[in-house]
Amino acid sequence: MDKKVTVDHDNLNVAELGERIKTAAAVRTAPPATEPVSAPIPDPPEMPMVEPAAPPVVVPSGLKSRLKGLLIRLLRPFFPLMRILVLPLHEDVAALYRQVDASNRRNDKFIDYIKLLHMLDHNLVVELTKLRIEHEALKSKMRLMEKDLAYLTKRERSVEERVFPE
Repeated sequence: MDKKVTVDHDNLNVAELGERIKTAAAVRTAPPATEPVSAPIPDPPEMPMVEPAAPPVVVPSGLKSRLKGLLIRLLRPFFPLMRILVLPLHEDVAALYRQVDASNRRNDKFIDYIKLLHMLDHNLVVELTKLRIEHEALKSKMRLMEKDLAYLTKRERSVEERVFPE
């Protein structure tokens, strides 16, 4: 069932080779005829009927405002006492707000500082890379100059031996 596609390299026919590869791939990927493609989808279950909820009790707006006004008039004599009782809580909230504000300002400064350090790091890496490349170029120039110096000293000795024989 699994046929291999062989290639005759001496007589290469690209069109025929492409067709053989396509047919071999189609045979390998074709699903077997005995297996079902997909299972049947079951019917969804029946949903039970739900009775609608009773509507909420609506208080007439006139009654609501009258009750609110009555409550305010009854509590008016206690407002100075309530202000005195709430004053420490208000001071704590104000102090906490000031601390959070100061902390946010410090965090903003730290974030700016971190950004500057990141930029500095980036610039240092760029400069170090440039210096590394320049260092490698200078090393290669030095090696060439050493070879030239060795060649010239050798040449100088040979010229001296020819000019000044002993």
